[in-house]
Amino acid sequence: MDTDKRDYEYYEERAEYVNFEDITSSEHNANIFELLVAVNPIEWNKKIYLLEEEIDGDPDEFVVGEGDDLGWLGFFIGRTSHLVELHIKYFPAGKDKMNAFMDGFKHNIWLQELYISTDLGRDGYESLGHMLRNNDALVNLCLHEFDIDLESARGIASMLS
Repeated sequence: MDTDKRDYEYYEERAEYVNFEDITSSEHNANIFELLVAVNPIEWNKKIYLLEEEIDGDPDEFVVGEGDDLGWLGFFIGRTSHLVELHIKYFPAGKDKMNAFMDGFKHNIWLQELYISTDLGRDGYESLGHMLRNNDALVNLCLHEFDIDLESARGIASMLS
């Protein structure tokens, strides 16, 4: 299904019935979804790292694979009050994937720390601006270790305005 045709209501209507193994590339990633929706998650450092490949195999490593539906990931991150830190070290190319993720993620008002070390593109930064304007809990936003082009710079300017 095309994630660029889905909106927040699409995910909201289906959230109760979604099978995490059907929307992720691994059991490990499905477990991260479980933590995001848990009422009282236990034994979790309340961080997620979006990665291209595994680093240590820690429970907080979401290794983005071919079968991961990033629209669902953004939706559940947007709804959770448990996540304290998000590290976006990798995001696959594609405007539709970014838009699907950001459409849900921008609703998060509890995230306290956001670290971005990959270029999100103009649309990604503009959507991030929505989250920044509505999230009073955020105390640390760090953009580091990557180069941006003119369009991304304009997106960052829009995000901050």
